[in-house]
Amino acid sequence: MASGGFLAVAAIVAGCASVSSDSNPALSQQAEADYVVNFQSWKSMSFIKPDISGTATGMAVKPKTFTADAMVKLLNNMKRPRRFVVVVLDRRHSPDPVEAEGGIDAIQKFFMDLGFSRVAFQDGSSWDRAKGYPILRDSAAR
Repeated sequence: MASGGFLAVAAIVAGCASVSSDSNPALSQQAEADYVVNFQSWKSMSFIKPDISGTATGMAVKPKTFTADAMVKLLNNMKRPRRFVVVVLDRRHSPDPVEAEGGIDAIQKFFMDLGFSRVAFQDGSSWDRAKGYPILRDSAAR
């Protein structure tokens, strides 16, 4: 997980420096979202936004990861809106979270059950400096 979460955060930081969110739909989604979560598996999720580890001024070597149960407890204790979450899928992990254990349908249900009204998925393994992460699905588009 260390490499997946680190790469996701590094990619966002690198992209923010030179690509405006107006020309980058994935970056626009992340800016609009209340939460951005890196999802490797049900046993390994981490926050990209908000910065819950206090490392916004410096890169964490290894982001704090959470299981699904821990994520539920943490979100229930956070006093932030839950309108929109962007889930960055670490598809280099085996098994691929798009297909494993119910795939993105199960992940979307998980976040909807936590009170989010909109869930978007981005492919964390296909980051492009100009385009950001490919958007796999956005529940607002349905």
